[in-house]
Amino acid sequence: KVLPLARRSLAPGGELTLLTVIEAASVHGANVLRQLNGHREELARHDVKTTLLVREGDPARAILEASKDQDLVAMSTHGRTGLARLTRGSVAETVLRGSTTPLLLVNPRALERGPRGPGPRRLLVPVDGGPGTGPVLELVLAVAGAGADPA
Repeated sequence: KVLPLARRSLAPGGELTLLTVIEAASVHGANVLRQLNGHREELARHDVKTTLLVREGDPARAILEASKDQDLVAMSTHGRTGLARLTRGSVAETVLRGSTTPLLLVNPRALERGPRGPGPRRLLVPVDGGPGTGPVLELVLAVAGAGADPA
């Protein structure tokens, strides 16, 4: 569900890297790869160049390592709360805390309301007026597809 947002935020001629992290000797690995190749084919129909990365091990660590060469990381969350979050941890939270790359987190339940057209119609951008405000607004405009100067 995060791929349409990621595709829309990509600069013309840009490249999307699809990363999956599987457990060693996982039975689900082949299914995940089939799904990712299907996503890759769909993105190719939209003229989006993609690279597929497959890593084994800790998902948060693999995402953080791969993110060093990226301009933006777009990932969905499982939206776990309470005990499930405590017992399984939160990959998204670990990536958020450890990433030096801008991060777009999407809760898939928030996207269940259906397609919203070519981009977000309304965005909430909490800002404190500090020195990070300008770069954040530039990135928000890029993700929104506006491409305008925030000044």
